[in-house]
Amino acid sequence: MTLKEPVGRTPREYLEFQAHRNHHGVMLRQDALAAGMTKTQIDRRVRRGQWLSGPGRSTLILAEFGHRPETWLYAANLAFGAIAWGRSALALWNLNDHPVRPIVACQRRPKCASIDLVSVRDLIMLPQTKRSGVKTATLEIALASLAANTSRQHLDELADEALRRGLTTLARVETAFGLLARRGRPGSRLLRQICTDRSIDPGVPLSGWSRQVADKLVRSGLPRPVMEHRVMSSELKLVAQVDLAYPIKCYAIELDSLQFHLNAAAFEVDRRRDADLAQLGWRVSRFTWAQITNDWGWVLSTIRSQIG
Repeated sequence: MTLKEPVGRTPREYLEFQAHRNHHGVMLRQDALAAGMTKTQIDRRVRRGQWLSGPGRSTLILAEFGHRPETWLYAANLAFGAIAWGRSALALWNLNDHPVRPIVACQRRPKCASIDLVSVRDLIMLPQTKRSGVKTATLEIALASLAANTSRQHLDELADEALRRGLTTLARVETAFGLLARRGRPGSRLLRQICTDRSIDPGVPLSGWSRQVADKLVRSGLPRPVMEHRVMSSELKLVAQVDLAYPIKCYAIELDSLQFHLNAAAFEVDRRRDADLAQLGWRVSRFTWAQITNDWGWVLSTIRSQIG
């Protein structure tokens, strides 16, 4: 919906226009009063459903914006000095969908039925930014904030996706994880574990599948393989970049998907790469998702036999 600037219209119309154009449909009650409206007039518009009561007592929301998560996040910014947090913050970075109830963090935890509020005592010390005009935790802090209520696999997948898309760097992720990995804070142990593992292998897999298989190998008692290992020739030319590798054993594991590997062009390229690797003394095993999922015992036995 596009509104024309209400030149010569009432203060209320201009107030609504500004809220629509610049503030995600959010108005301050005090601005409505300053525009000449009475408390009775404001309450009447709320009763009629033209305006909604936003978080706290200070915010009002245009009815047509009531279903937008960014609107409630912005209103919480104004009402409580809160910032988008957790999955809501990551949604602003397009790393996941908005949760059903917007999630914000603030120094204290006021009562609000329409949003989830998280109390973060040292919030003022944490880096913040803006996305679409909404105050939010930085991408790295938003990732770290999930450690208390998500799995290691999910957090790794989100971090890998952010790194693949160039939204952040490993150094910035490690710094943010260190800020929230305080003794006694929920999720601190997971954050420290991820930082330790990524310092050993900073590689970012081209797909989440690679890290899942690497983690599964570790849980099965094998050493952690190196992800996206680059095999170089004696002339220091790149021969191949393999999904997972045990470089000391000269053993590569390739994960073949129907989408990218089971077509004529990929079939030819993969066999050429395998032959080039064999000339350098490398052995290659290829596995499909169905084999990883349904026949893990055989996959594990094959890899164990190759690395001794």
